[in-house]
Amino acid sequence: MKALTDKIIESLQSRYDAVIFNEKTENEFSSIAFKEGLHVAIEEIKALEKECCFEEAARVLMKHLNNPLKYHPHYTAVVNSTSAELLESQFFTGKVLDYVD
Repeated sequence: MKALTDKIIESLQSRYDAVIFNEKTENEFSSIAFKEGLHVAIEEIKALEKECCFEEAARVLMKHLNNPLKYHPHYTAVVNSTSAELLESQFFTGKVLDYVD
């Protein structure tokens, strides 16, 4: 499975590759401009992904978890550098400080 940004880049790249130039058409200039716009968008997405901070990356996951058609508010995601886990809370005690010294 690929990351969301990788899927976006692939989608734009396939559109970029699909633009066909025909010198006899009136739309050659608009095809060139469209293709150049896609190229700029692809490069910008790559740059933004490299430069994003932790909060920006986390917000993508938070936005996804807030989709009520897929998840309810009791889901928690635990992510590290090699795996991700989706947990559903069945029971929660709240914060218990009785045993903390």
